Amino acid sequence: MPESEIVDALTAVYGSDTRLSHVLAASRWSDATRQLERYRHGRILFAGDAAHIHPPLGGQGLNLGVQDALNLGWKLAATVHGWAPGDLLDTYQEERHPAAARVLHHTSAQRVLATPKLSEDVAALRGIFVDLLRLPDTNHYLAGMMSGLDAAGRVPDAELATGDGTTRLSALLRSGRGLLLDLTGDHPLPPGWSDRVDRVQAEPDHQLTESALLIRPDGYRCWAAGGGPLDAALTRWFGAPARDQHGSAADDAV
Repeated sequence: MPESEIVDALTAVYGSDTRLSHVLAASRWSDATRQLERYRHGRILFAGDAAHIHPPLGGQGLNLGVQDALNLGWKLAATVHGWAPGDLLDTYQEERHPAAARVLHHTSAQRVLATPKLSEDVAALRGIFVDLLRLPDTNHYLAGMMSGLDAAGRVPDAELATGDGTTRLSALLRSGRGLLLDLTGDHPLPPGWSDRVDRVQAEPDHQLTESALLIRPDGYRCWAAGGGPLDAALTRWFGAPARDQHGSAADDAV
């Protein structure tokens, strides 16, 4: 991209008094906005920029693509290892397609606010938006929306005190396995899932109000104490329990 093109773009937005010192890196991008209708076509699955494109305002495509990969990765691993429930891969489409559609929706709104062809109406809209950005609640909402960290079911990365010392929830998920987080010591892991799910007992944390959580490898809760049988949630997301040679659920060490 020639420097003159960058100067033209800057002066169009910020006025003729703008002076460009030097350019470290430059690239072109468009406001193209597209999304696949289906993220899975048989044995072919799409993620990141292969599944959706949008204006790069706020760098949201990176967060969106990473979360696609986290969602899909453990489900593919479960399928390869043979314990995935039959419809587990289908949940990738169900969960990630709406997330991308939401990003495309609000990057389209940002595109209007960022247009260099400033009309009186857009100038008025920008003014109101600037006023809203001065409100802490607005900033909190937009930060969660643009990072993708406000997604329903996502467990906050709390600091936890365990028998092995202080750690963060994200560190407990590095194994790529499910996690039964027991915050009262009253929730053992039922027999048959210790090859796929870890159980960790920790002290209660102010960010986690439930007494126990079952957390998927991508950091999303799939069960909380009081929300139905734990065995049903384990079967839904982690397949049938392992069986010993006598046909009963194998004992697990917890």
